Amino acid sequence: MRHVTLFLVLASSSACGSDPPAGDSLGSAGAGAHAGATGSAGANNSAGQQGGALYGSVVVTLQQPADDDGYTTAIGRFFDDAQPKILALDPRSEQNGCTLFVPRPPFCSEPCAPAVCTANDVCTKYPQARAVGTLTLKGIGTPLELTPSSSMIVYQSPSLPFPPCEPGAPVTASASNVSLSAECIAPLELKGPDPIPIVENAPLRLSWVPAFAAASSRIQVKLDVSHHGGSKGEIDCDVPDTGELEIPSSLVTALLGLGLAGFPTININRVAVGVDAANPNLSLVLASDVTRAVDTGVVSCLDNDACTGDQTCQKNGICG
Repeated sequence: MRHVTLFLVLASSSACGSDPPAGDSLGSAGAGAHAGATGSAGANNSAGQQGGALYGSVVVTLQQPADDDGYTTAIGRFFDDAQPKILALDPRSEQNGCTLFVPRPPFCSEPCAPAVCTANDVCTKYPQARAVGTLTLKGIGTPLELTPSSSMIVYQSPSLPFPPCEPGAPVTASASNVSLSAECIAPLELKGPDPIPIVENAPLRLSWVPAFAAASSRIQVKLDVSHHGGSKGEIDCDVPDTGELEIPSSLVTALLGLGLAGFPTININRVAVGVDAANPNLSLVLASDVTRAVDTGVVSCLDNDACTGDQTCQKNGICG
């Protein structure tokens, strides 16, 4: 039987602009979690249950690498405030549920550390991690009662059977001031070529095995062809889980025109989200994502050995 390890932590996006406090970054599903809490777990447990605002998520991610049987990971935390937005994304155009974004990096004339620069000359502190007492999980096998496993206030489970639940079945997470429910999802099965070709003046068509008709899941897409050279822009989509998506040629052409870098990728993510009716800042997320290379016509490189003739490996990871 295949098994998965489930970690429960808050997933919050991080980007360039300022480094988080040392040791505070936890990676999962393309996300990082920043703490800011100090002292022992016991001290934070007491502080975390005194009331006040509560932000956070329980994120369960099903992953199936091509060379493995698949596993599940999740990273999550609870905090006393929202995570700061480090890099602003300005929308340029939108079609078919997809939007072309261009980054707008903030600038702070004075260092912000240990806070982070979130707007021009605006430094924002990272929120404090909070505990919620015992976290009870149901719908992913035998009910679990979890307590924080470290001073960083991380809720983490033992290994669980894979898959952990049937598509459409309810999954719940509950604790003091937390009541969350979401629908279990099936692992995402992406169709089509690998890598995925992307060219100017042509739409990008994606296809996958759709969710069952009554499923609440959606498909989220992130296409970034310049990340390793300093992202110039990205296309983000949020569409129904119908099994197909066409990103219009106008968006694709505009993105390619912003600049290219080596090792471009596209991330396709099936998600089902449940929000606490009494607290919209809390959520339970079930996700299954696939990251695939895209072919923009460039030759990607880590060093000169990947290049031919008199070409050399440029700083943006492209032979030229």
